Amino acid sequence: ATVTNASATGNDGRAAFALGENAELTVEGDATATGVGGIGAEATSAGLVKVEGNVTADGGHAFDPGGDYEHAAVAAWSGGMVIVEGNVTATGSNSIGVLAAGSYVIVEGNVTGDLGGAYATASASIRIDGNVSATGSLGFGVLATDDCGVAIGGNVTADEVGAWINIGLESDKPSDITIDGIINAPNYIQINVESNVTLFEFVDGQPYEGYLRYVF
Repeated sequence: ATVTNASATGNDGRAAFALGENAELTVEGDATATGVGGIGAEATSAGLVKVEGNVTADGGHAFDPGGDYEHAAVAAWSGGMVIVEGNVTATGSNSIGVLAAGSYVIVEGNVTGDLGGAYATASASIRIDGNVSATGSLGFGVLATDDCGVAIGGNVTADEVGAWINIGLESDKPSDITIDGIINAPNYIQINVESNVTLFEFVDGQPYEGYLRYVF
């Protein structure tokens, strides 16, 4: 299906949503969700959502006290894929710009959230060609948990942690975060192993020539 624009106004609403292997939705303009916890574009169970404009959503209450993230301006789950040709903005309190769990997200523009810019978990893949920003206090720029790949083409800015990797929560496989720009955050890089903060050290740039490389 193809629509000109997509919008949702109720709490926890979804402006653009695709569920299932044969579910495909293209939004030729913008996708907007203004209600608390609203999601601008979401795909799950191998569904596909493509937004040719910008995505703006409240995405609030993203962090559940139980330890899970539930809302974002863009969210993809269980093999779903979301492609955004413009920018992604999450405006709500404790919101996240992009969330991917066992799924795929591509954003060709910039991503902004309150609590976090981009969060990947469960072997997910996120590619953001522009900048990533977390505007709230104690926010993180990019967080990857358990066997994920995240590539940022621009800069990462956050109030607390720039690039954050968790290992051992569900899998022992580490994640990989690549940032082509600079990191602007008090805590440049943080790596947690089974919830314990681990110090990192700089190593030779190989095999990523031209990049600063850190390992724990």
